[in-house]
Amino acid sequence: MNNLLTHYPVNWIDGMKLSSSHFIAVQDFVTNSVRNAIALQTIDLNKEYKKNNSLPSPDFTTYLARDAHSMKKKYGSHSPYRYGKNNEAPPGEYYLIQKTFPTQKHSMYLSDKGKYAVIKGVDGERVGIAIHKYSPADAVGCLTTVSGKKNKPVEDLYNSIKYWDNVKIILEEREVEESNWNNKNIGETKWTGKL
Repeated sequence: MNNLLTHYPVNWIDGMKLSSSHFIAVQDFVTNSVRNAIALQTIDLNKEYKKNNSLPSPDFTTYLARDAHSMKKKYGSHSPYRYGKNNEAPPGEYYLIQKTFPTQKHSMYLSDKGKYAVIKGVDGERVGIAIHKYSPADAVGCLTTVSGKKNKPVEDLYNSIKYWDNVKIILEEREVEESNWNNKNIGETKWTGKL
C-alpha cells in the first residue's frame, strides 16, 4: 500500500509561511488516503461476496480472453509450462496500471506492485502482460477483447476507470483443454479455456 502513496501529508511547523499549495496538498493527501482505503475494502468485500455467492451487479462489464495462441515467429516458442513465457497469464491478484513508458504499445498492463508491467507467476517472471484488442491468435500472454482491430472495448474499459490508484484485477484459476501445437518450433502443449 505505501508504495502507491502519491500524495503526502504536509509537515506543519509553527511560524511557517502558508500558501494555498499547502491546503491543496492536504486535500490531495486526504483524497488519496480515502481512495486507498476504499480500494482495500473493495477487494476484501469482493472476496467475501464471492464466497457467499452474493456479488453485487458491476458498474461496468467487459469480457476478456486469456488464451495465448499466437504463432508469430517474432515472439518465439511457447513455454512447456502453462503459465510460462508466451502462454496465458497466471491466476492471481494484480494491479491494473496505465502504461508507464512511451515505448509501451498498449494502454493497460498487469503489475505485481502497481508500478511496472511485471508480474511474478508460478512459472517465472512475466513482463508486458497487457489488455488489448485482437484475439487469442494474436496473444502471447495478454488479455484480449476478441474484437479484431476495433479498440473500442479497450477504450471503454480504460475510460470506465475514474481513479487509477490501486485498481486491481483478479485472474481466477480456470479449466482448460490441452492439445498439441503440431509444430515443435511453436511449442508442445497448447492450452485453451473451456467456456
